[in-house]
Amino acid sequence: MPRTDEANQAIRDERRRRLLDAAAAIFARNGYAGTRIEDIAAASGASKGLLYHYFGGKEAVFEALVARAVRGTLRLLDGCAARAGTPAERLRWLIEQEMAGMTDDRLSVLVLTQALTSDATPSGARRLVGELGVRALDVTTRLIADGQADGSVVAGDPKQLAELLHACLQGLAVSAATTGPWPEPPSSETLVGLLIP
Repeated sequence: MPRTDEANQAIRDERRRRLLDAAAAIFARNGYAGTRIEDIAAASGASKGLLYHYFGGKEAVFEALVARAVRGTLRLLDGCAARAGTPAERLRWLIEQEMAGMTDDRLSVLVLTQALTSDATPSGARRLVGELGVRALDVTTRLIADGQADGSVVAGDPKQLAELLHACLQGLAVSAATTGPWPEPPSSETLVGLLIP
């Protein structure tokens, strides 16, 4: 009995996911410039031809990885915006989710860091990460300003406080991604305490 279109699509989606998972490990270890399509094929157990069929080349694989990580973060930001609660409660939730994601998805953190810092990064990937940064800063700035309005968040320039928060989160993310799981992870409460007394 032939497979249904849905079954065929599920197989293609799973194969694509496995290829991206293997590519994430290679890009995270070797960087964009140091990764070859042959490395990804070997790590995934697939042929170069299959990789080209699904992605067209190394640049497209990297951009797909960045897009996947960006979509996950956008879902988190949308979830925060739609969440019930005070601005301080929503800000606390966002920080907790961000910190949990650092240890749960170390490879995405490293891929996004590559996209931000490497001159070799394809322009499409760099653009996606830049747009995500603007969106994340905007959401956080609004949460902080709303929390200041109701007295639940510390005083100060909301945008500067949001930038400080993002710098702390990025620093912690890179630390978690490059040194491995913390023996005793930093408490999200410590970071929350910088903004919510």
